[in-house]
Amino acid sequence: AAAAAVEVVAAKGSPPPGVTSPPTAGLSVFLPSFPLHNLVFLLKYIAAFCNVRRVRTADIPALVFLLGRVSLDEHVRSIRTEISACLQAVLGCLDDDTWRAQKTAILREYAHASLHHHSSIILAVLLPPSYR
Repeated sequence: AAAAAVEVVAAKGSPPPGVTSPPTAGLSVFLPSFPLHNLVFLLKYIAAFCNVRRVRTADIPALVFLLGRVSLDEHVRSIRTEISACLQAVLGCLDDDTWRAQKTAILREYAHASLHHHSSIILAVLLPPSYR
């Protein structure tokens, strides 16, 4: 399910070939009609779900990509703290051995959420501080 959501976001959020998009373009088509408080509730639900460790390890890269992609939209600028907390919960689902084995794939997916090199700064700031 998470992979299907990522495919939709990637397909709808990507600019057509040859068109340069601004650093925050992507989900603006969807988010103006979606109240931010509902998105905050969704982020809190995902974080709570992750805290009971029911997320499949294979779905974590897709969730990380989706959170990164959503965070780049201008409409969610005011809730980036909640996005960062959710990202921390998603990454916290992994034990240390799984993290070492999958960190390259997860961080590669996260980096691909950016459509523009300036957006990479936003993604880097959102990564939670960690001993990992």
